[in-house]
Amino acid sequence: MTPKSLRHPRILVACLALTLALAACAAKGSTANSTTTTNGGGTTSTSCTPGTTVVNGINTIKFCGPAKGSVTINGQTYTISGGACFNTQGQVGVNIGHEVLDGTNSDAGKALKKQYDYFGALTAATKDGTYEQSTLAGYIHGVDFTAFGKTTLSNNLQAGSFTGTTILTQTVVTGSFTCV
Repeated sequence: MTPKSLRHPRILVACLALTLALAACAAKGSTANSTTTTNGGGTTSTSCTPGTTVVNGINTIKFCGPAKGSVTINGQTYTISGGACFNTQGQVGVNIGHEVLDGTNSDAGKALKKQYDYFGALTAATKDGTYEQSTLAGYIHGVDFTAFGKTTLSNNLQAGSFTGTTILTQTVVTGSFTCV
């Protein structure tokens, strides 16, 4: 069953564009603050091999690099590290962790999203500033925080902060990232 909000063509196109743009880049790993600590691959290994793999019949992309980010949703702040930023053809963003590419939202994909953590951000920009139409995507410990909102980019497009509402539940979410 498709969530009602994803039936709207504009939202579906935006989600597909974000997935394609974010999948074109590279990163890994995560840690959640408070009492929970994991990384995007479910281990504490410091090595990272980026790339696409199939896990339980689902395509995944593992990202690696120095980028890190944080996201706050429902009063809980999570941090994630091991990712890469990109700046290409007027699109600026970051990929961190292990992305599960499951367009059908299958049970296998949901299980992987509880095992792997992912943080991605995308903004159309060519210079530092505040941009109203931005997307934050991802999940940590299975909690989805994919959202539309406003991003402020700084440090020559090497850092950003985000405020928006989630697509599925209209929950307020904030986040930030740095590239190095």
